[in-house]
Amino acid sequence: MVIKVQPEVSPWGEIVCELGEAEDIKTVDIDIGLVDKVRRDITVFKDRRPAVYL
Repeated sequence: MVIKVQPEVSPWGEIVCELGEAEDIKTVDIDIGLVDKVRRDITVFKDRRPAVYL
């Protein structure tokens, strides 16, 4: 059985962690401050117009 997992990518598209071809497990620390900053900088939720989607 072969399971291929995509690389861990930051919200800005930077590859944070990637597995090789050998069987492996890696963990990635998430910077909660960065998550909050991205949520402020990417305004997709602020720009929503739910009334238009009905």
